[in-house]
Amino acid sequence: MKKLVALLLTLMLVLAASSALAYDKDNPITIEFWHTRGSGANNKALVNLVDKFNASVGAEKGIIVQEVYQGDYTAVKTKVQLATQTNEQPVLALGGCAHYEQWLEDGLLANMYPLAQETGFDIGNLLDCFIGTPGMDVDNGEMYTMPYIRSVPVLYYNKTLADAKGLTLPLIPTIDEWLDFSRALYEVDEATGEVNVWGTTVLGNYSYIGTAFPRQLGYPLIADDCSGSPALESGALLKNLSDWRSWVDEGFYRPQDPTGTAPSLELFYQGKMGCLVTSCGSMGNIVRQMAEAGYELGVVCYPTYDINNNSTEIGGGQLCLIATGNTDEQIRAGWEFIQFFMTDEMVYEEAITSGYVPVTKSIRDYEPMKKFWEENPYYIAAYECLEWGVCQEFPTWPGLTDLNNSINALYHTLLEEGSITAEEAVEQFRAEIDGLF
Repeated sequence: MKKLVALLLTLMLVLAASSALAYDKDNPITIEFWHTRGSGANNKALVNLVDKFNASVGAEKGIIVQEVYQGDYTAVKTKVQLATQTNEQPVLALGGCAHYEQWLEDGLLANMYPLAQETGFDIGNLLDCFIGTPGMDVDNGEMYTMPYIRSVPVLYYNKTLADAKGLTLPLIPTIDEWLDFSRALYEVDEATGEVNVWGTTVLGNYSYIGTAFPRQLGYPLIADDCSGSPALESGALLKNLSDWRSWVDEGFYRPQDPTGTAPSLELFYQGKMGCLVTSCGSMGNIVRQMAEAGYELGVVCYPTYDINNNSTEIGGGQLCLIATGNTDEQIRAGWEFIQFFMTDEMVYEEAITSGYVPVTKSIRDYEPMKKFWEENPYYIAAYECLEWGVCQEFPTWPGLTDLNNSINALYHTLLEEGSITAEEAVEQFRAEIDGLF
């Protein structure tokens, strides 16, 4: 039934494509965009995008986009599902990479592929890592989502502190290079035992930050066919968990706070944290805060166990058009907005404002982007990581959300509470995934 509904929606869009998109400038159509970007550099980037659209393409064609902050990805997912039941849904919605698949399953999304064909949108300009994600089977005429704010973890470091000690990092550091660098930055008051400068930490959901480590060892956490856990059965997960716990026990690694990322970030801004791994989506704020604190910032790619088998997670969100309850006119107005934000100019402005990775191939040759990367080389590290990145949506299976929740809770217990050993964590993981598979 869901496939039939999706097919009918696609057919409706194809039939509608014969008519030109034209709205009344004096009585424009207004569409809502529900999102997660409520503050800081992220909100600044989004407001800039919406304002520029409304002042240009929107004004020309009679379209007004209203952005509405709705909370985190889980909140947006749930609110969209509920809104479609009362005909109060938005036209555009930002779906988290681990959340929007439910919208696909429920048949809520519009297929943008016919619209792309009609308007000449170059699907091939999207980076290859995003082709083939759920809803992006372009070989079969399906494009239900569009990469928007995608991110990778990167290694931020206090270059001022590092330079003072003659320390450097390559663009792609190995795990050992990262740890040696962190140990060298670590400082303890010998008299009191108080830590003056922590060496490093990792911030964010462990399902986003940590699951690439086993893949670097040659064994993904979940098999591509979702038949089991190669990392668990091979011992790669145990090695990574044992290593990680040993970094905490050695002292130079500061566990993440249960309250979130803010305490460690504040230490970083105060010069009391040498380096940290977190999302490039935080780069805009981190760049500003470090500059205000008087420190030079350095950024390199996510550390790897094996330079020849590199891997990193690609997180973030996709922009979707909600078909359920919306008219063809509204959907096509939403497509105008999507085309606008995929231009080189807007991809560039998003990247330099927020730090989220550019999602297109042409941006590499866009002169303002090239100039910005030359002047701010730390921004290009995240874009380079996409070459070996794997989108968090893979592998696609119903248990992904439950698995991620299990991983986050497990790593919290092991690394932050320290109440279990790595061996106990592995056995706990084994017991929990038995039910998922």
